[in-house]
Amino acid sequence: HCDTLLCTAIRRRYKTIALSLLDAGADANRRDDKGNLPLALVLCTDKDVQTDVFYKLLECNADPNQKDSDKDTILYLAVQTGNVDLVKTLLRKPYKVDPNIVVHAGDTCLGRAIRRNKWKIAHELLSAGANVDMRDKDEETPLTSLIQGKKCDYELLKAIIAQGADLNATGAEGLTPLCLAAQHRSVGTVDLLLEEGADVNRMSRSGLRPILVALNREEHSIIKVILDDSDIELDGMHLVLNAVRKKNIQLAKMFVKAGADVDEADSKGKTPLCEALTLGCDDIAKMLLREKADADKSDPRGRPLFLATKANKVEMAKLLLRNGADVDGQSAGGTTPLGEGIKNGNVDMVRLFLRERADPNKPCQKNKRPLALAAEKNAWNIVEILLDNGASPDVKI
Repeated sequence: HCDTLLCTAIRRRYKTIALSLLDAGADANRRDDKGNLPLALVLCTDKDVQTDVFYKLLECNADPNQKDSDKDTILYLAVQTGNVDLVKTLLRKPYKVDPNIVVHAGDTCLGRAIRRNKWKIAHELLSAGANVDMRDKDEETPLTSLIQGKKCDYELLKAIIAQGADLNATGAEGLTPLCLAAQHRSVGTVDLLLEEGADVNRMSRSGLRPILVALNREEHSIIKVILDDSDIELDGMHLVLNAVRKKNIQLAKMFVKAGADVDEADSKGKTPLCEALTLGCDDIAKMLLREKADADKSDPRGRPLFLATKANKVEMAKLLLRNGADVDGQSAGGTTPLGEGIKNGNVDMVRLFLRERADPNKPCQKNKRPLALAAEKNAWNIVEILLDNGASPDVKI
């Protein structure tokens, strides 16, 4: 190609000359030496030049359905400029440009409009039949792109949904629209998606469900909306345990109230109550016991009573015993609560267990009897207490 006067005038923003050339019969479809169309070049100019020359080119039979040298459509380039009037013109009669033609980078007009926050243009594209499930160059659907943008136009969101968008189609990172809405802390979007029929239990590619995404961000309002959905499935997600790990008693209460299993352990066997005791979250442990958590259910770290004893928490030990903890229950390695109390030199704990009829002769650590362990620790006051409570004196140290 040779460069043309028309393309040169447009490129240099000589509006008057460009208009005169067109009036004189210049070819409105002739490309420049780099293959650029006059319509494409004018979209790179100032708005004043852009509008007048663009309409004049169309009047002179410029074809808006051609692709530019970069394989971009004129409509796509118009979307990039943000010029709503030009986009409207291209979409309506007599031109009716197809809004679903994919450009060279695999992008779409609707995807581009959403990413650039051009809401009016996006509405025009929807009205002209833009595909609400067609993925853009980033492999996002219009819905997933809109939800995770820095801004989310609620009216556009409703319009996309109203045109039948797949409410469960995952985005580029494998997250469902609901997961993305939870990730971006948008309670209104979560509520709308659920109201319109999004699957509250649909997992992302990595196995995350919307409620877990909200839990990870401790978004109470979003979690409440999700829990209010009648189709929510609570089993298998260790919701109470995960709330305990966040040290978030309010979330733990919400999950228990919604029907989550207060004793549900994770794949390693760790339980909510033992986790609370290990983390020192006494308020959560007390709440779990009020909600009928098993006070004697062991996990790899030991039984609840052993963990309370290990932390020298006498009042917590009393509470566990009142709720059914076995005073002689052995944890890993055969350790008993009495043995742990002796090891720590905690006289109050030892007295408590003996009052609760702990066996003073039951092997408590590495097959040692309580009396032998107390003597080994030079805890002679505890030796005396054990003897007063029926410990056999015939033990080897």
